[in-house]
Order: sequence, then C-alpha cells, then structure tokens
Amino acid sequence: MNGIAFIVTGIGDFKERGIQSIASLILFALAVCGWFQPLSLAQTTLCGRQPAVPVGDGAYNVQSNEFNSRARECIRVNGVGFAVTESAISSGGPGAYPLIYKGCHWGKCTLNSGLPVQVSTLSSLRSNWSTRQPESGDYVTAYDIWFNTTPATSGRPDAAELMVWLNHTPGMRPAGEKTASGVRIGGAAYDLWERRGDSGNYIAYVRTRPIASVSNLDLKALLRDAMGRGYLRSEWYLISIEAGFELWKGGAGLETTGFSATVKNTLGEAVLNIWWPKAKAVLAGTQPFKARLANVPVDAYQMYWSVDGGKLNSMANDSTDMRHKEASVDFSSWKWREAGRRYGPFNVTFTAKDLSGEVVREKTISVYVAK
Repeated sequence: MNGIAFIVTGIGDFKERGIQSIASLILFALAVCGWFQPLSLAQTTLCGRQPAVPVGDGAYNVQSNEFNSRARECIRVNGVGFAVTESAISSGGPGAYPLIYKGCHWGKCTLNSGLPVQVSTLSSLRSNWSTRQPESGDYVTAYDIWFNTTPATSGRPDAAELMVWLNHTPGMRPAGEKTASGVRIGGAAYDLWERRGDSGNYIAYVRTRPIASVSNLDLKALLRDAMGRGYLRSEWYLISIEAGFELWKGGAGLETTGFSATVKNTLGEAVLNIWWPKAKAVLAGTQPFKARLANVPVDAYQMYWSVDGGKLNSMANDSTDMRHKEASVDFSSWKWREAGRRYGPFNVTFTAKDLSGEVVREKTISVYVAK
C-alpha cells in the first residue's frame, strides 16, 4: 500500500511537468516496490544454478555455476568480478565453477566478444585476471577455454576443453594422465595433463609455481602448444574464455577482483575479392553474386550484399569451383534509376563480418541493369 500511495502523491505533485515525468516517477516507484527492475539493476547475488548475469556493459557474464552438488553456494557480483560468499560444497570433486566469461557458455552469450572465432584465423588471445585466495578450502583457480566443431552450441562444446591452472590446493590433479613436466611457454613452466575421448579432447596446463594473478597472459601461445600436440585443430571454433574457481570443498572468500580477455582475428587483413559481377557490368534476369576473403576458410566469416546503402542480404557458402560466398539476385525490379539505354548505376556493397558480427572488410562496385 505504501507504494501505491507514493504513486498517487507523485502524480499530483508532478502533474504540471507532463506525461514524461509521470511515467518516469511511476517506473521509479515500481522499482522501489520491487515490481519492476531495470536491466542496469541486475541481480548482484547468485546462488547454485541461477542464470548468468551480464557485467561490463554486457561484455562479460558472471555465473555461480553449481553443477555437481546441491550444497549451499553463493557469489556476490561486483563490477567485472565476483566473490564466493558461501560454499558448503564437499563433493570430493568439482561441485561448482563460479566464473566470469567472454563468449558463449552453454548457449548463453556475451556482447561484442569477437567469438566464436575459427582457430585458423585467431591472431591474438590475451587476458588479465586478478584474484584473492583464502588459505582454507580445496579449490582450483583456473581458466577454462572451450572449442566446438561448429560456431555455436546450446550445450557442452564437442571439440576440446583447455584448462590453465594458476593455483590449486596441494594434492589435487586434473583429469587424464600427466604427460609432460616443466614445459616452458610464455616465460612460465607448466605440467601437462591430457585425455582424449569421443566427447572431446581435454588438456590442462598446470603452473609449476602457483600464482594469484596474471597480466597480459598470452593464451594463444598455450593454444599453439596444444595444436602441436594434436589436441586442437585449426578448423575448430573457439567459443568461450572462462575464468573461475573449481570448488571441491568450501571456498568462501575466493574472489575475482578484475578480469579481461581480448580476442583478435586476421580477417581484416584479407583481400575481399568480388568474382561476379565485375565493376560496371550490365546485368539482366537472375544472376549470382560471388565473393570471398582471399586465403580464408569460408566457414570463418559471414558475407552480405546490399544495394545503394539498403539492407544487408546474406550470402551462403558455395563449393562450385573454389569455395566462396554466393547469392542469387533477381534484377527485374532494379528500375529506380535511369541511365538512358539502361538502368543505373547501382552501388553494390559486399560486407564481410566475423562470426561475432563485427565488420572486417567492405567493398563497393557500380553495376547497371539492361532494359
């Protein structure tokens, strides 16, 4: 009742300010009463299996991610980070993996991530991660990096899982078998644990000297090592970069105080070749548009065409001759610009985007249509 009285009083007080002020006041009152919650007021405490929430203007998601336990486990989301506030987990194995991530985790994706990206076109992958770690509890502080055979999946990725253990409680070990010790990559030494299987490959890089934070960590160097060992393939897709704590027992007090991951690809360096139509071609009937990024697998990017700055029209993969992007276009209605014995000119733009939707290359040509 207090909320309703507030609304009525507010309408009377602000009547002269117009409908916009009244609407704003109503929304504010509803928020106070708990009936309406703007997106910017996302939930700041997550427990158990609650869905992820966006942070950093949607660039990252944070999730409590309990998956192998029913014990009480909660985190407090704080900016681009989180803290484990409660954990009664004692599962004898990973009971939860509270995390922050970029990309897509079991189908829930972040904004403007640069992911998915085909491994063959990945030029740089670096990350900063700072943590606070209590002395009590059994846990692992680790990156979890996922690969899929296709650009998207709504469940567990099917290609490979690559972990980077920064720290762990003594006596704990990754899955699989230890296959190498003291491997130096990017100025640090790692022990390697590996497992191959029908459900995907697994490889874990365990730092021989545990640390709580990393700055400008070159994750691509680790990916390159895994490829050399046959655990990753260039045609697979990197779909998520995750950082969190595997909770085996307890873990309250663990905290991510800052996190970032930067993904760059090589697509913008490729030449955009337009096979057909040629510039200033005179077209008639229905004809194909054909284009491709030179020396780049066609599965690694999206291609669109548009005319005179209009809507983007998608182009599909085609394997005729050399693999390329293609669309069938009917020119019978292209009559909105006269040029004497023909129609035009029409400015046709070909737009290449990476798999996250960012424009990487554009090229425009002028064509005509026969009368």
